[in-house]
Amino acid sequence: MSAIRKTIRCAVCILAACGLFLAALPLPYVFAADAAERWENEMVGAAFAAQAGFDGRGVRVAVIDSGAASLSALGNLTGAADYTGGGDAADSVGHGTFIAGIIAGSDAESGYRGAAPGAEIVSLKCFSSDNAGVSAAAAAIRDAVDVYGCRVINLSFGQKTDDDELRQAVEHALGKGAVIFAAAGNGGSEDLYYPAAYDGVIAVNSVDRVGAPARDAQKNGSVDIAAPGVGVTGFSPDGLIVKRSGSSYAVPFAAAAAAVLLSAEPGLTAEEVQALLCDNALDAGEEGRDDVYGFGILDIEASLKALLDERPWLYSDVPGGCWYDSASRFAAERDLLPGDVPGRFDPFGTVSRAVFVTALYRLARSPEVTAPAAFTDVPADSGYADAVAWAAEKGLVNGVSATEFAPDAPLRREAIATVLCRGGYSAGGSEGSQTLESFSDCETVPGWAREGMEYCVREGLLKGTSGNRLDPKGLLNRAALAVILQRISEGL
Repeated sequence: MSAIRKTIRCAVCILAACGLFLAALPLPYVFAADAAERWENEMVGAAFAAQAGFDGRGVRVAVIDSGAASLSALGNLTGAADYTGGGDAADSVGHGTFIAGIIAGSDAESGYRGAAPGAEIVSLKCFSSDNAGVSAAAAAIRDAVDVYGCRVINLSFGQKTDDDELRQAVEHALGKGAVIFAAAGNGGSEDLYYPAAYDGVIAVNSVDRVGAPARDAQKNGSVDIAAPGVGVTGFSPDGLIVKRSGSSYAVPFAAAAAAVLLSAEPGLTAEEVQALLCDNALDAGEEGRDDVYGFGILDIEASLKALLDERPWLYSDVPGGCWYDSASRFAAERDLLPGDVPGRFDPFGTVSRAVFVTALYRLARSPEVTAPAAFTDVPADSGYADAVAWAAEKGLVNGVSATEFAPDAPLRREAIATVLCRGGYSAGGSEGSQTLESFSDCETVPGWAREGMEYCVREGLLKGTSGNRLDPKGLLNRAALAVILQRISEGL
């Protein structure tokens, strides 16, 4: 846990003891260099999502606001329309540009990075310096799902009056599966604001960098979650990086979190997204849900980890439908090939001797071993010690010497074939359609590995690489091992 997030947790414990708005309180400009060290992204755990490779890519987010400026930092602005009647979708207020940047901004020069920089922004302008219309917002909400196909809708505005047209537009978008976020309000009261108070809308309150509620934060039963909204950084229409405060600016962090989750698993429903965000929020204020923090402070890292734990086959580097897609899911579900980085499978990473025997050991349901491995380079407390001992006991593997196993040494396909032959593994009893002589490089198989290679080809465990080659000297990668493990499982 980062230092800032630890501070939040401690500060929260201390705090527990003691008309239409576009919520905006401009604060002084900040130097561009400050953007690279934004406390807001650290508070909500956005870095983990980037590390795991889920950045909102492929997800459209509607920013229904004052428009968005055409900035290089908003390169993912994929759609824009004006609903004010002015005929210009550009941002004349500065509010919508700021919101869009928090979600998907990306500026190499300053180091600014939104919480979901891969998300596609659709800017639908409903408010300007001359006009602010609820009817315009309602029309934009409908078009967000019907015309632009947005999965996430950011509504950084609100009013105290319930409005039939606005409510019906929200219900329409919810019925199309959209995840909708709205500002809880800046009145510092118990008043409800709409659309935040509508059923199905996720209402977001504002906190500062230590997790304290904003001075004007609302306190009512509509609040679902809290996010940074005091002195947060974003872009002005002229490209400067500025600071602003208000629940308006807390909403896009939550919208970005939804984009991250949907980029990881597009099949999530709006209800599932809401549950992931609320159930994994950092509890704050009164224990459990309360009227200031809702279910707690937004935690993208915890929400994404919960999704990855629930669906371990979610890998950002495994394209859907690729030749190793189902095998990687198989290996993940059974914890046969855990990755070093959550959310990444590393399909073309090489397989070491320790990883290989551990995968076979786990596939055999981790049986008890009668004696520890007799290798000096296999520590008894290592995660692969029992696997090495089991494989040696069964005669599957030998050490590179009488005392060394070389657990980190990579394995070649010829060695893999020899081990599989010794273990009598098969692929569901269905023999392969080829023989060793079917491959163009069969003469390169060394004598000691020929029996194993012939066996694996016959049993359908090993198939050719590009150019109808067996590539016996080639290093085994994780994708190929996952496929082999899946085939073996079908034969057990």
